[in-house]
Amino acid sequence: MSSSYFVLQLAIHLVKLIGPVVDIGDVMEHWTNGVSRSTLHRIINTSRKERYSLSFFFDPDFYAPS
Repeated sequence: MSSSYFVLQLAIHLVKLIGPVVDIGDVMEHWTNGVSRSTLHRIINTSRKERYSLSFFFDPDFYAPS
C-alpha cells in the first residue's frame, strides 16, 4: 500500500469523525474587496494530545466565464 493511499484513508476517516474544516477567509476577503476580512490563522493545542492537520489548496480562476 502506498503512503498516498494511507493519507487519503486517514483524511476520509477524520472527515467522517469530526467533519470538514474549511478556511475560505483570504479568498473571501479578495472577492469582497476587503469588506469580509480574513483572520490570522493560529492554532494553540492545549489538550497535550497529538494533532494532525491536512491541507488542500485550490486556486480558482478569477477570470473564468460564469
